[in-house]
Amino acid sequence: MVQTARPIDVVHAAYAAFASGNRPAVLALLSPDTVWTMHAPADHPYAGVWKGPQGVAAFLNAIASTVQVVAFGIDEEHVAGDVVVCVGHETVRHKMNGESNENRFIHLFRVVAGKITRFEEWYDTATFMTAATA
Repeated sequence: MVQTARPIDVVHAAYAAFASGNRPAVLALLSPDTVWTMHAPADHPYAGVWKGPQGVAAFLNAIASTVQVVAFGIDEEHVAGDVVVCVGHETVRHKMNGESNENRFIHLFRVVAGKITRFEEWYDTATFMTAATA
């Protein structure tokens, strides 16, 4: 019997790949029908729904083109079956103006058969936009 990775292990692998800048490794962890949702106002650079690995690649490119992640950490992890919720913090520096902001976030992942099928993110987008437009 072949076992698939536990959802929390897949999420840890995704965070490690993101932190090292290894986008192909992030994309390899996604199901073909993955859906990523950034809950934010329409003027936020990553707002909306990103579908499939190509959509997630565009999402990651949007992040890389607008900010440098200076600090990132997970403070809490909660697992319920195939759902993993992470609460964490980050500091980003905006490439356009050099301003920085700190935020806490909530990430929700659904992992099925070792692949991420869903990701949702919530954080203080007002703080982000204030720094981005300073």
